[in-house]
Amino acid sequence: MQIGSCKLCKRESQQLCDSHYLPKKVYGVMRAPQLKSPHPVALGENGVRQLSDQLRDYVFCKDCERCLNENGERWVLANIPQDYGAPFPLRTALETLTPVFVNKEIDLYNVAGVSAFETHKLVYFAMSMFWRGAIHEWQTPRGSKAPRIELCAYEEPIRRFLLGEQGLPLQVILTVGIWHAKKVLQAAHVPQPSHLAECQRYWFYVPGIIFSIYFGERVPADVLQRDATKNVVGVDVPEITSIWEITRSQIQARELGSKMKSMFNEIAAIRKTTSPN
Repeated sequence: MQIGSCKLCKRESQQLCDSHYLPKKVYGVMRAPQLKSPHPVALGENGVRQLSDQLRDYVFCKDCERCLNENGERWVLANIPQDYGAPFPLRTALETLTPVFVNKEIDLYNVAGVSAFETHKLVYFAMSMFWRGAIHEWQTPRGSKAPRIELCAYEEPIRRFLLGEQGLPLQVILTVGIWHAKKVLQAAHVPQPSHLAECQRYWFYVPGIIFSIYFGERVPADVLQRDATKNVVGVDVPEITSIWEITRSQIQARELGSKMKSMFNEIAAIRKTTSPN
């Protein structure tokens, strides 16, 4: 531990924990124990490689680490698929529900009262991730940096929300998208920008769940109806497709060495023989 000021509670002279940006357990979910080198595959400034190091730093005190974990992180990470083709309780729960809105691209579900969903924990976890990206420059011990997030005037209100001191500002909208297919992409993207003409937008992905934050005075009406604080979650096929395409294009854009190509071929062979249809 190090001694310093905690960025969540702002108390000084605190013993700071070795805090992770992307929760430590997500790296474990993305590990492939069947491989000779089981570390997660990540995209950094130096290209595609397997990482044993993680985005981390001494940022939060022990009390605030416990707060972040108990109010959202632990529950979310317990409810994502733990391996490729593993059960995904949130998607399974949606299969029993009737959508409250349907069009060619998106289905929306009201999950109020559905035991599989604790939307307040989904909201808390997502807000903590976006806020973490705004208040600290995260990097791995080897120097790979995460994109910086700019929450503007909403940074301090979100901090107070995380402490339980106030609700979210009305101009901040969070959406939660659930992966629709049985084979969930076992990857992760830290928060990054994808702004709209009308407002600011950032998103991130953990296996099976896409979180997006929108803020400003002109958030589109179709986004407002997806407000997760009102117990609405969606299955958005274009959004899911975009995650696939972003992941694939980032990999294809890199010049992979023979070691990395061999590793990807090994992954493909394992997935082909062990994954369900």
